[in-house]
Amino acid sequence: MIIDFDVHHGNGTQHIFESNPDIFYASSHQYPFYPGTGNENEIGVGNIFNCPLPSGCDSDLFRELFQKKIIDKINICLLYTSDAADE
Repeated sequence: MIIDFDVHHGNGTQHIFESNPDIFYASSHQYPFYPGTGNENEIGVGNIFNCPLPSGCDSDLFRELFQKKIIDKINICLLYTSDAADE
């Protein structure tokens, strides 16, 4: 399981794993925003979970949407995060 939380969608990471049913990828990101990917309908082979967030999203809304769109849908035993390492 890879969870990416950043203002930008992790389109490269999603692309790498979207056809691999053994790897789950979840991304929370501002949407719509660069690079224009990360819609909830992008699900790969059932292993992609996108959590698009509105601009100016506060902590309460972030937690609510992250819980509903990612946490409630997964059963994980190992977790990696990708968190704005490009800054």
